[in-house]
Parts: sequence; structure tokens; C-alpha cells
Amino acid sequence: MIAAGAVAVTGLVLLPPAASAADNIATVPVGPSPWDVAIAPDGTTAYLSVRDADTLAVVSLESNSKIADIAVGDAPNGVAVSDDGSRVYVANYLDNTVSVVNTATNTAVATVPVPGTPRGLALAPDGQRLYAALTQQDRVVAVSTKTLTVESEVVVGDDPHSVAITPDGMYGLVTNGGDNTVTVLRLPTMAVSQTVPVGADPGRIAITESAATAQVAYVSNRLGNSVSELTRSGVWSVTRTIPVPDNPLGLALSADRGLLYVTQLGSSSMASVRLANAAIVGSTSVGIMPSAVAVAPGGARAVVADFGGGTASVVALAPQLAAQPAESVRGTTASGQV
Repeated sequence: MIAAGAVAVTGLVLLPPAASAADNIATVPVGPSPWDVAIAPDGTTAYLSVRDADTLAVVSLESNSKIADIAVGDAPNGVAVSDDGSRVYVANYLDNTVSVVNTATNTAVATVPVPGTPRGLALAPDGQRLYAALTQQDRVVAVSTKTLTVESEVVVGDDPHSVAITPDGMYGLVTNGGDNTVTVLRLPTMAVSQTVPVGADPGRIAITESAATAQVAYVSNRLGNSVSELTRSGVWSVTRTIPVPDNPLGLALSADRGLLYVTQLGSSSMASVRLANAAIVGSTSVGIMPSAVAVAPGGARAVVADFGGGTASVVALAPQLAAQPAESVRGTTASGQV
């Protein structure tokens, strides 16, 4: 448990529009209700789960256009791309499966049954396991990417939405929207090591490592209008609560890890939050109900899934933030069915 006095609430600072750290440069129609997005390691392609079309939309970031629709399962949610870019995994919420997509042919080549309703997906750093949050079963399962079978499962909190893996592969963090907690799993054993209270309706997660090598995670609290910062120093604890208005959901870190991009489901915008002082330094219009964001390797562009408008927004990020490779964020998905 986290003592009340251990959580610092940082004041909200709004800077003028001229300070914007991102500009929408293209809007690409992808189909009804895109929910999650992931970008290929070479930065040329984005993949979006299109929930009401049962497809995975493939968007070229070279031409800023949709180049393929791939049939997957019923109500696709979470998306994860392998480190070599050869596979995309898609959680199919309403038929209890995960689709495996071959990116060379843009076809689904396998369907993996899972024991429940999968929403969030995350790959282990070594690529050997895929972790899936099963929302209605309050569980997380580990799927072997070699055999495409479920290896193990564990009970977590109420209504798990997202799962993310630390870069060293030692921990998995799971947001539980039903009880406002994050479950910390020790990997690969899947043992529950902690339960950390956060804000109301925690959704997506972004994990990084600070310059001091401490592991830091950010959790969007959609109904709490905030982002919880969790830091591991022996154990995981909430070190800051950052106010972000209008139902924050999607999260992605800038290349220099100085900014956190946050989609605001209730305002049609993406906020750019300066992590040094928790100030919102820009707001970018990205559709009607932006649900997810991913930053391309190199950090020069981001792609936002617009659940309400059926589009993908391609966003140019501030040039000074593209100086080093984008931080690996292993896990981002829905904070609930809208």
C-alpha cells in the first residue's frame, strides 16, 4: 500500500499554443473505431486495430496513406509488433483469440486461442513470450511465440486493461480498471509481487528508464484526469500524480524521454507534458476521440488512433526531440470498451 503522504500532486501549468511540441501533418482514414496503434521498428509502417471492422489497418508513414486492411478476429483491441518487425499480434476481444500477422505478406497466418477476453498485449524483450490481459477473467496469460500456445496464467486485479514489460524483462505491470490499481508481476515466473493503488480507471502504460537507471512507469487514469508516475527503487511506488484533463488515455514517451504525449479522449487533443515540471507545453488536435499514440523510432513522428473519427493522425514532433532513438515501450492498449 502507498501512504497518502507519499503521493505528490503537481500543479497543472498551461503554456501558450506557440509552445506546441507536435503538429498534425496528415489524417489517414483507416475504418470505424480504431483503438490501438503500434509502429514497425524501421519506422515506415503503423498498424492500427480497427475494432468495428474486425481488421488491422496498415498505414505507410512514407506516403501517409493506408496500404492494406488485414482481416483478424472479432473486435480487435491491443496491438504489438515483434522487434524484428516480422510479426504483428492482435488481441481479438470478442472471440477470445490473438491473431498473428505476417508483415511480409500482410496476412493473418495463425490464430491463438486464449482462455478469456484479451485486451492489452505486450512482448517480452527477448520476444519469446507474449503477455495478454484478459479483462473479464481478471487474469494475464503468457503465450509462447514459438509454439503459439498459452504457457501460464495468473490472477491479477479487477478488469485488467493493459500490460507492459520493463526493458530488462524482470517486471510486468498490469493496469486494473475495476479496482484502480497496478499489479506488478515478477517475470518470467508470473508471480504477483505488488499491488499499487493509482488513480481512477487506469488504462495504458508507458515504461522507461531514467538517466539514473531507475525504472519509471507512467499510467493514464482516464476517470481520474491524471497520470500516475511509478518509480522502482527496491519496490514500485507512486512518486507523482500529474493532472491531465479530459480523460487521458494513450501514452507515449518522446525520444529524449523529456516529454510524455497523452491522448485526451474527451477533448479531441493530444497533450505534450514536460516531465521535468509536469507542465502541459502543447496541445495538438488529433481527431474526435483519440485513444492511443505511438512514437516512431527516431522520435520525429507519432501516430494517433482516433476512435471517434475512424482515422490515424500522423504528427510531426519537435525536431530537438529526435536526437536519439525512441524509448522502447512494451505494452499499450485499451482502458475499456467505449
